[in-house]
Amino acid sequence: MDTSSILWGTVTLTVCLVPLLLLGKQIKKASRKLLIPILEEAKNNNGVISVHEMISDVCFALDEKQNTFYYYRSTKEIEELKSFNLNEVENCKIEIIRKSENRKSNAAIVKVFLELHFKTSAIKKLVIFDLQESTQLIPEVLFAEKWNRIINSKI
Repeated sequence: MDTSSILWGTVTLTVCLVPLLLLGKQIKKASRKLLIPILEEAKNNNGVISVHEMISDVCFALDEKQNTFYYYRSTKEIEELKSFNLNEVENCKIEIIRKSENRKSNAAIVKVFLELHFKTSAIKKLVIFDLQESTQLIPEVLFAEKWNRIINSKI
């Protein structure tokens, strides 16, 4: 193999890999920003986050020792941080709102919520996906299903 082929291959590989590595680092840094407010809130409540997951602009976390669920959502318009004692929650459900343009087409998903039903008959809806704020959908539904199972197992 001649030197020019090796040099050309090295340059091509570098040009392809460097942007991917930088993109991965930027995504990790952005997702870390979603977790920081939850970690601070847990620290203020003398808790420790044992399980957490982030997707687009939403972060869920769980303190298994104190049985506390944390929700953080950051968009251009709003930033909300909430914590819930799972001992007060009766059950958890997923609500998916669909909208159909006409009767013949399939309904498009407009919003995805995680609903916490409390023993006091109060209901809290936590927004996971809103079509007006995001265009990515598939992972949000799987994310909602996973956390629905986690929360229901802790109740």
